[in-house]
Amino acid sequence: MPLLDAAAIRPYLDGGDFRRLFTQRLGWNSFAGAALPVTVDGVSYALQPIAEKAHFAVYRCPPGPDGALPNSNLRAKIDNSVARLQQLHLIIYVDQAGGAQVWQWVRRELGTPAARREQRYARGGNLALLVRALNELVFTLEQEERGIGPVDVSGRVRAAFDVEKVTKRF
Repeated sequence: MPLLDAAAIRPYLDGGDFRRLFTQRLGWNSFAGAALPVTVDGVSYALQPIAEKAHFAVYRCPPGPDGALPNSNLRAKIDNSVARLQQLHLIIYVDQAGGAQVWQWVRRELGTPAARREQRYARGGNLALLVRALNELVFTLEQEERGIGPVDVSGRVRAAFDVEKVTKRF
């Protein structure tokens, strides 16, 4: 799997150009379509389709009315609303200025509570963790020829975002 260069993808992240990042650098397909309307606590959010791969969708969620990122509680509610319409998805939340981002994926398994996994990024900030995650999401033409299915994409997203924190005991 080709490794992404942090310097090459920083302009996409800092400029909020997620569509080109996914379609030109990660090998995902364009996701043309109307915005996905979600209303939470009386506030409407029009999630913009970014990209898709084997029925796994990536959306961009705009900021709330105050221009800030939705808080953790709102992000959970937004995600639950999206999950009713599009089970396999990743949501990128952005603030009004585009400087703060939260990349959210939720692990859903039968018999266990949903586990929210979030990766934060701030414009000009440290890219190490996000680049590690994005490297898992790169698809090549060779892989496409072998056939990529929803299970393959879901497994990649899980590997990218479902990382347990490791702590050492002294």
